[in-house]
Amino acid sequence: MRIVWAHVSALDVSTILLATTALALLLFAVRLVRLPRALAMDWWLTTALVAAIGGGAWFVARELAGAIALATFLLVIVAPMRLDALALRAGRRGDLPGAERLARLAATLHPFGLVRRRRRAILALARLRDGVPLDDDALHAVGAKDDPVLAELYRLVGFDALGDSAALLDALALPSRRTRMLRLGLGAAWVRAVGERLDRPAIVDAIRTAEREDATLLDPDRLLLFLLEAQAAIGDVSGVDALAASLVTHAQASELARARVFARLQAGDRAGARALLDEALTSPWARRPPIARLSTLLLAERAPLGTSGELDSLRAHLRDEAVAVHALSPIGGGGAMRARTPLTSATAALLMAVFVLEAATGDATATAHLASLGALVLPLRGPGLEDLARVVSSAFLHAGVAHLVFNVASLVAFGRFVEHFFGRLGYVAIYLAAIVGSAGLVIAVTSSASASEPKVLVGASGAIFGLFGAYLAAVVTRGELRRSRRGREQLRLFVLLVGAQLALEQLVPQIATSAHVGGLLAGALVGAVLARSRRLAAPAS
Repeated sequence: MRIVWAHVSALDVSTILLATTALALLLFAVRLVRLPRALAMDWWLTTALVAAIGGGAWFVARELAGAIALATFLLVIVAPMRLDALALRAGRRGDLPGAERLARLAATLHPFGLVRRRRRAILALARLRDGVPLDDDALHAVGAKDDPVLAELYRLVGFDALGDSAALLDALALPSRRTRMLRLGLGAAWVRAVGERLDRPAIVDAIRTAEREDATLLDPDRLLLFLLEAQAAIGDVSGVDALAASLVTHAQASELARARVFARLQAGDRAGARALLDEALTSPWARRPPIARLSTLLLAERAPLGTSGELDSLRAHLRDEAVAVHALSPIGGGGAMRARTPLTSATAALLMAVFVLEAATGDATATAHLASLGALVLPLRGPGLEDLARVVSSAFLHAGVAHLVFNVASLVAFGRFVEHFFGRLGYVAIYLAAIVGSAGLVIAVTSSASASEPKVLVGASGAIFGLFGAYLAAVVTRGELRRSRRGREQLRLFVLLVGAQLALEQLVPQIATSAHVGGLLAGALVGAVLARSRRLAAPAS
């Protein structure tokens, strides 16, 4: 909810857009800090480019600076990152034409470094999965021939793809080298190799080390694939089956089948492993290394892992991680699971439809027009039914296009999580409670302040801050989310986002901070009550 401008200048909107871009770059930089230099350098350069373009536009055309900066950020960072992730996902599941198309488009928007070379890298990895080793020409094609670190990484990926776990373990025997390669994303491959070759203590240590060192596990898809391998290595059959069912569009069928067979082998169910392997051997991809090497493992004498307190604790931890990725998948669009959130979409559509009505019937930034449509006018002349109706109706009005776009974007980002996690009734309860809490606090603050000119308040941001609060309550009150890698990461970003947002509002007098705080508190309170009764399901259940 925001205090409406009587006169909105283009410079005001530009300043807010520029500040929004700066906040987005800050959040992006927080994630880049945790990535290895080899993976993050291109994005650091792109971040500097966006900042330079925004700063230059401020001196050349201030009225357009914010729009230019935000558009550049979306075009050269957000869009190519999303397309690159989709290309990788398509490549993992074997859709090479789709992966090539997506990678080519990403490279068009971000023609630097790893993104530019992604198409060739996907093709090279596809050759590896088919049993064709990488030669110098292939390394040159993916840009790794002159980069010893990347060349080493690709060769190790080749060992894993060809099923040579002994060579992979030998190559990673040196701790410093292992740490460097794990940070670049070799965690799942290392756990797979240790699981096939070493004993229970080594497997447990490998999982914990890889989980700690692999910086690429910030990506939900990569985290799910790592969890699949880790659960297979400790013989968690039901956990692997659940994850494999949810990853059918994110990984090749041969890799999923290998994990399911190997989990049974580790658990001591040789008959079950043999049955699944026989089924896999009838498939078109049966000759691929992930399946072919299982036949050797199945014939070898191999003692099951058995049980232990440490193993049970690790199994519970890995399952909690998988549950957390499922529960938090709507945040940031990550994870294999896709939430169906019709109420969030309907709310966003309603906000846009109401704004079309505003614009069609008058000036959407004029206080008199907004008041006539149902904005909340403060101070109140006296509590009554009309004021109660205005509390609700004001939450669906907006003062200009920029105001609407910010709120709809935030609604989609956090509303999907709230509806996915709390259910549709929970979403409605939190949204309405936040509207009331937001209006209630701003009314209290206004009535206690000295008399001033009337203010007209509109906007859904109080309700959206309620969604923020419900998200915070869910992660904090549920231990499986709070302790998970994904939960901790999202919580850090959330605190930074809300803190920066509230700090920014102190520079923009048109924003009613008390309305945002009221919505945040109301959403957190209702969310905390509802979160305790929610059942968090495993990915495929």
